[in-house]
Amino acid sequence: MGKIIYSILYIQTKHQRKVITVPNTWDAEQIVSAPLAKTLTETQFPELAPAKISLLGYGFDNTVYQVNDRFVFRFPRRELAVGLLKTENQLLPSLASQLPLSIAEPIFSVSRIQQAILGLLRAITTCKELRLRD
Repeated sequence: MGKIIYSILYIQTKHQRKVITVPNTWDAEQIVSAPLAKTLTETQFPELAPAKISLLGYGFDNTVYQVNDRFVFRFPRRELAVGLLKTENQLLPSLASQLPLSIAEPIFSVSRIQQAILGLLRAITTCKELRLRD
């Protein structure tokens, strides 16, 4: 998992100054490393094992890997992205027949991987909340 960068806020009251650390909003909630992507892919899609994983890039919402030099898998970096990927996977098949150019076709059901990552994101969020309360 990647490091989490925190912003530091200073709150000045009449009698004291408090320092509060807040996670940077732009950082990923969960970074799916190449070994984790390999494990998730092979676990959820055994027909792809042994999976060859290579990083294609990452953005605000997803980390993208090429799997077995043939498929592109996107792994959500934040909980919000899970819902966006689900919506995209529902819309793409109906859009494909209406567009004059080829678009990506979801071949593998990503909901299983998304649920696994969503569980990780919720566990991380719970840990952060516990740390902030201490």
